[in-house]
Amino acid sequence: MKLMLSCLLVMLIAAIPSLAAENQSNWAISVKALGLKSDERISAFSLDLKGASIKTIRDIPSMWSISLDNFQFMKAPWATSISGRARNGVAYLEPIYFEQDFINIRRYAEEKTFAAQLKLSVTGTNLKTRSITLTTKDLLIKPITE
Repeated sequence: MKLMLSCLLVMLIAAIPSLAAENQSNWAISVKALGLKSDERISAFSLDLKGASIKTIRDIPSMWSISLDNFQFMKAPWATSISGRARNGVAYLEPIYFEQDFINIRRYAEEKTFAAQLKLSVTGTNLKTRSITLTTKDLLIKPITE
């Protein structure tokens, strides 16, 4: 009897990842054309997600510090945040980095509260920094077909 219950428990636990995989879908996030001035580059960013977790990030740029809190259960519903900052001016990014699927996420079918907010710090040659905030409606979020 104990052996049968053990086998049943093992089969149930083994099935959980496949059930989770069926209830998730993968999406790519990009930004629409940012329209930065010719001397402006991106010096920092932060992305906050609700109802999703990060699957992959595009190539991590050299001389950048990246911090990731993926899938924080204590900040329901399934909060995720990633932020990055250039260590110096030569590492500032061109807008194209964010305009071409810079991050891939997992959304879960049962989670109805998906939201995204991307904040970019933009710095010009005059060293003045301004902030751009983009919300879900401002981002290009498209499904990835694999």
